[in-house]
Amino acid sequence: MSRREKIRQSTIEEIKAIARRQMAETGTGSLSINALAREMEMTPSGFYRYFASRDDLVTDLIVDAYNSLGDAMETADTSQPRDDYPARMEATLIAYRAWGIEHPVDFELIFGTPIPNYQPRDDLTKPVGLRSLGVIFRILADALAAGGLHPMPEHLHLPPRLHVGLPASAAIPPEAAALPEVVVYVGLVGWSRLHGLLTLEIHRQMDHFVSDPEVFYHHEMRSLMRSVGMLAGEKTP
Repeated sequence: MSRREKIRQSTIEEIKAIARRQMAETGTGSLSINALAREMEMTPSGFYRYFASRDDLVTDLIVDAYNSLGDAMETADTSQPRDDYPARMEATLIAYRAWGIEHPVDFELIFGTPIPNYQPRDDLTKPVGLRSLGVIFRILADALAAGGLHPMPEHLHLPPRLHVGLPASAAIPPEAAALPEVVVYVGLVGWSRLHGLLTLEIHRQMDHFVSDPEVFYHHEMRSLMRSVGMLAGEKTP
């Protein structure tokens, strides 16, 4: 990378850092190019030499956030023995919560209220957006193939009109593209429950009800894992 390219990349990263701080202070929906340009000591027209529009900046921030979350969960998964499915799942779900707590602005950016008038670039955001769920699905699929996943009857027999599956843009290896329906269903149910707890925790809506949100999250995580026979030595009846 040339010196000019390094300077340009450094400026882009500075713009994104200021944008994140601005969103932390005033909310993701109030991102202001004029305010950002002032802090960068450049004109608004100077900003557009780095991003063609506000939406391009927002898209870049969303992609960064999704990749950061995906990296955290993939690293947690690979830190555990490949055949220890409960340890892989627990480490991955703990990493999910830790990332959300440590990156509340990014969490809000990708999971919160849509930014007014933002036109999403699904071709850029959807593939990376599925990275984190892809980790959960892979662990469940590996466990199922090895006899380490024991879904309950209601997981196996869905209502006739209900069908679940991954979109074509899912960022998982080709060999995992045709995941069993039960894997996708169990993964979505577990993720939605824990994601709901984490969202309430980040928004400080659990404070009056739970003495320790982290302990509550871990308790519910293990309850979910136990329900599909993913805790060591435990199987559903």
